[in-house]
Amino acid sequence: MGFRFFSLGIVLSLFTIDSMAQPQVQGDWHFLWSGLENRPVRWRDFRVGGASHPFGEPDFLTPYDGSGNNLRNSYGINTTLLPIEWQLNANERLPRGVILTWGLGMQPNNSLNYVTTLMWHPSFNPSDAPAGRRSYGFTSFVPDPDPLTTDFRKLRDSNLFGSGMCVLEDGKLVAMGGSYSIGGALVDALRGSYLFNPERWNQGPDYGWAGPLGENGSGMNEFRRYVTTLMLPNGKILAAGGTKTDYGPYACNDDYNLHTYTHKYEIFDPATMLFTPYDLVVLPCVNGNFQSADQRPDLGKQYPRMSLISWPNGSEAVGQIARVGPDYRVYLLDPDRPELGWSRQTTPAIQFRTYRGHGNAVLLPRNDSDALNPSGIADQTLNQMIVHGGSNGCHLYSGSDYSTLLTFGPSGVNFQHGPSLTPGRRYINSTILPDGSVLLTGGMNASENGCPWSINDMLFSAYLLKPDAAGNYQFGHWAPAKSLPNVEHDLPGDPGYGTPDGVRIEHSSAILLPDARVLSVGTDLFGPPGGPSKIINRHPLVYNPPYLYNDKGKLRDASDRPAIVGQTEFDPIDYGEVFEVGYYAPPARKIKSVILMRPGAGTHSSNFEQRLVRCSFKQAGERLDVTAPWSNYIAPPGWYMMFLIDTDNVPSTAGWVRLANSSLMSINLDVPGLREGAELKGIELALFEKGSDKPLHRTKLPALLFSNGNARAKVQIGLPTGEIEVRATAFGAYAGTGTIHGDQIDVELIPGDVNKDGQIDDLDLAMVLEAYGLVGQDLIEDLDRDGSVNDGDVQLMLNQIGR
Repeated sequence: MGFRFFSLGIVLSLFTIDSMAQPQVQGDWHFLWSGLENRPVRWRDFRVGGASHPFGEPDFLTPYDGSGNNLRNSYGINTTLLPIEWQLNANERLPRGVILTWGLGMQPNNSLNYVTTLMWHPSFNPSDAPAGRRSYGFTSFVPDPDPLTTDFRKLRDSNLFGSGMCVLEDGKLVAMGGSYSIGGALVDALRGSYLFNPERWNQGPDYGWAGPLGENGSGMNEFRRYVTTLMLPNGKILAAGGTKTDYGPYACNDDYNLHTYTHKYEIFDPATMLFTPYDLVVLPCVNGNFQSADQRPDLGKQYPRMSLISWPNGSEAVGQIARVGPDYRVYLLDPDRPELGWSRQTTPAIQFRTYRGHGNAVLLPRNDSDALNPSGIADQTLNQMIVHGGSNGCHLYSGSDYSTLLTFGPSGVNFQHGPSLTPGRRYINSTILPDGSVLLTGGMNASENGCPWSINDMLFSAYLLKPDAAGNYQFGHWAPAKSLPNVEHDLPGDPGYGTPDGVRIEHSSAILLPDARVLSVGTDLFGPPGGPSKIINRHPLVYNPPYLYNDKGKLRDASDRPAIVGQTEFDPIDYGEVFEVGYYAPPARKIKSVILMRPGAGTHSSNFEQRLVRCSFKQAGERLDVTAPWSNYIAPPGWYMMFLIDTDNVPSTAGWVRLANSSLMSINLDVPGLREGAELKGIELALFEKGSDKPLHRTKLPALLFSNGNARAKVQIGLPTGEIEVRATAFGAYAGTGTIHGDQIDVELIPGDVNKDGQIDDLDLAMVLEAYGLVGQDLIEDLDRDGSVNDGDVQLMLNQIGR
């Protein structure tokens, strides 16, 4: 396991707070200031050959547009947190966690189609004059691989507007699909797919972008705009949905070329850079209408709402891809058998049959007491989603209809009303926070699609979704958070003039940062009949959640937050592996939870990749023994932010953990004399180099149920090379050894290690005899797990040591 050391003391005064803002118990919003202008920073491109920026031109200017046309870009339409270190220049390498964002891209009156990108790091300090330039980010572009072609239905364009994106296991980014247009009128989709390597972000001619991917550079098997991408448990990427055009027709048509919905879903393999297509169910049209079993209207349209969900099956997790919107029909896909297709679930009751256009869906974190420090698979799986907001035509869902909870399990999906909220809204951003709440930002209280609306329908209110004390979201509520700022800093003639700088609607995104704050950016929409002509917001905002303030409303300093001490990066870590984390907890507080959070990848007010996974842990002096998640169905492979949460619900600054996609091993455990149906927790396997007492690898298994003294488990382990010994303990009261046979490890655990020294000997017998007769005072272990400490435990102990 490799590691890196970085200082995690990123202070919270990185941004100058707007003079109108005051610290709030509801959190606080603030702009980025450079000190180079008398207004907040705007993220935007500048005209090639036009007036220079007050502090100089951007870092890179695309060579394609020598005419000086303004690049159409409102950064924030696509935004992701890349889990990479950023080599900003020859002498400066920044810690993991860099923002990459892009917008509409270039759609001129010629064959050129490309997009510019912007990179920014949370450690940039806009209030520091020497670093003021950095607050504007660093721009580059995705080059058009074939700028001279005039093929209207291009396969390989690099305008990533409307693409889906996903962070791979190694931290690189893959972007799929996008937009092609002549003159910005009719918009077609792209088959192109590109891989971004941040190590080459400022190196031409490709500026880090490799592609098009696919066989012979052909990209995906279908044109896709507004495609959903999702990491699968095996590290491959699902590409689903997206439309072939942006202008219809949407009616059913048996001619593939005369219909806008896609007909396939695809799996991208990063090892081969190839796509494997699978067919949706496509049925003949009936009088121009889709048959009810035709999957195109549900799985072949814009951004189907999806997430990887999981539920327990004994000591293992079951994983499924759930499609939950925008309409009420729910589909499941087995990620291990994608060729079996999507299975439609039972139609819900009439009150849940909603169509939530431009609503939102979130995989909910666990906040119940058993999940805070899980002991088994059932405490760690994530099987509940909330779909909320959105509209059907001009009707916006509000009040008790605002949200629906979907709970998945072996018997299917259960629908319940979620917490109510008024007014309704669409174009919502939802961001999972480390304390287990969900931040709701922005939106508008109207639909612009043929409905009456105005600039006054923009919503600045923000909320935090919180469950009840038992962790139940059905009885939770939306707690008011600090509203986004309703102020205007743009000047006449600026794109965005007339749009308040806190507006967040279509083409916006919100991403959790490693310092536990939230970046909110973007908004670009044609304006209402009464003006302005465009609603554009190019001012990035940062939100300080309430947990960053003390009870006096002041920002916490480093001594008032938990911290990861010493090693801050853990790479690679196997599923179930135990690793040591140094920590600091503020006085009178303890560590309550250790969580992993997948870096966000948001677009069009959706973020399908985000998830919060709680890890099992125990305190061991000045360190924590943290157990990585037990299953890739719960947490797909790749990089995660690791936060420590204290008993005041205050998070640390994040460390980083990379879950490795290692080989799957079967564990066969035998415990002689164990009661039928007994459950053992805390079983730990340690791998040693033969003759050594220093473990090379430690794995903690989830709680297991035993039948006839036997239990089986599966775990992903990267076996060390050489001659390996396996030693096992459980509860400190069992000890044993194991042997490795290919992809199986056989372990025999013998009860009787009462003094917890890892051996069964006369010292344990002495403790048993001393404790005999003192049943109920917990001086010896319930070795046979029959629910009491009695003669059976003593006899079992005597038998095991030959007495």
